[in-house]
Amino acid sequence: MYTVYCPTDFSAGAKSAADFAVLLAKAWSAPLILIHAYEAPMADEMGISRFLADIRQLSMDSLKAEAERLEGHFVQVRFDAVYGTIDSVLASLTEENSAHSIVVMATQGANDSVEAFFGTNAVSVMQRLSCPVWVIPPHARIEKPRKIVVAVDAELKPTDAAFSTLVVAGKRLGARIEALHVHISEEEVRPSWAEKEQRIRAHGIPVEVMRNSTVEEGLMRWTAEEPHVAVAVIVRKRHWLWDLRHHSVSAGVAYHLNQPLLVLHED
Repeated sequence: MYTVYCPTDFSAGAKSAADFAVLLAKAWSAPLILIHAYEAPMADEMGISRFLADIRQLSMDSLKAEAERLEGHFVQVRFDAVYGTIDSVLASLTEENSAHSIVVMATQGANDSVEAFFGTNAVSVMQRLSCPVWVIPPHARIEKPRKIVVAVDAELKPTDAAFSTLVVAGKRLGARIEALHVHISEEEVRPSWAEKEQRIRAHGIPVEVMRNSTVEEGLMRWTAEEPHVAVAVIVRKRHWLWDLRHHSVSAGVAYHLNQPLLVLHED
């Protein structure tokens, strides 16, 4: 059985992410678990114990209210407030069944660094977890995508599990899966690309190739005119998504994604 986890800080963005998580829970016939992770400042032992008890109770009250709001959408909603960082909490919850776990969380919105765009917590979660992670920008449409465009490159390692996950997502959501390879205009096509393309097509996923000056701008151009599209990336530890922090402000267009982003990992 699949489980959908949605960390929340009770902000407007987190509520939108929870609404999107409801769509996934319905599509996968899965329970939705709301998670609030909390920490505490340094204090004396007795004072910290009282503080933690109070903060957990307040968190549980807020989680209950959010769960009641979402239960009107006819999904099974559970919740818990857990002490720790959100990435460590989610890692603990998903590690034993990562293949059947889905995480949905909000982003901060457009800015000029990857941490500012996604939020430090979201970046930590995406890098640490091995399960699929959906990140939802503030202005994303809260609806099931009709198409999921996955960005691929010639350096991609064998990723059969990731592409299989995409195929399942497409069937569950009723969405077309399409792979996009952005070829940098000045560069030669790598000999390894033909083999990668054949491997992707073996999963029944059509592949489109376009030339552009940067991967980010090419991806944005490809998806700009399709309001019902989600974007997927298959990441490794050193991937262009994380390297965005080193780019100039001129590459800032990459931070203006208004579509849900599905982050998968190499096998």
